[in-house]
Amino acid sequence: MESPQERAYRSAYRKVEALQIELARHVYSIQRRQDAERKLQEAMAVLDRTRTEVIKLRNLQRSS
Repeated sequence: MESPQERAYRSAYRKVEALQIELARHVYSIQRRQDAERKLQEAMAVLDRTRTEVIKLRNLQRSS
């Protein structure tokens, strides 16, 4: 038979476990968002470089 102290300890332990799981999910979510933001920044940089190259090519065609 469990004493009230043991019951309270097990209840607190379960709450801590639940909080750890919630925290892990939150951290994973943040990491995914940061990864998506990094990929978006990389894509924007590629787009900027491509736009610059297209402008250069148009200028070359006009001057020829």
